[in-house]
Amino acid sequence: PAAPAIAPFDAATAHALQQAWANQLKLPSFWTNSIGMSFMLIPPGDFDMGSSDVDAAASYERVKETDPEKWAPLAQSERYRRRVTITEPFYLGMYEVSLPQWEAVMKDGDVVDSPSHRQRARLSEVMQERRVYPIATVSAHEALRFARALSLQEGLDPYVR
Repeated sequence: PAAPAIAPFDAATAHALQQAWANQLKLPSFWTNSIGMSFMLIPPGDFDMGSSDVDAAASYERVKETDPEKWAPLAQSERYRRRVTITEPFYLGMYEVSLPQWEAVMKDGDVVDSPSHRQRARLSEVMQERRVYPIATVSAHEALRFARALSLQEGLDPYVR
């Protein structure tokens, strides 16, 4: 069986672990879905999430000059480094979800309280014509609804917890 990914590791090791898991699962390590979203396989394993005290302090120094009340708590929250364990392999989107991708899955472009409607109301006409920007102002609940709907649209079993 493929070994779990145990941090720290370099990019070459990460790629080798990813490919070993893809081979074992008989799945691609990268794939593009029916609406053009790109995904990469994330193998199980352990990694450290958060910043070291030194990195968190440097981040805090950078942001405290701009808007300390807004950014300082966020910079400080990054200093709580912890070990995270991923128990099952999964696919992770490689890029932000775009507004057209959201609308293709959620089909809520005419719903007044949808994230796409709220975002469209703030965008200039020029930006709306380009249609390449990521969806914004999405709650955690809306993101989960999107992931479920996308899985069903792609013929995959949605994650249920």
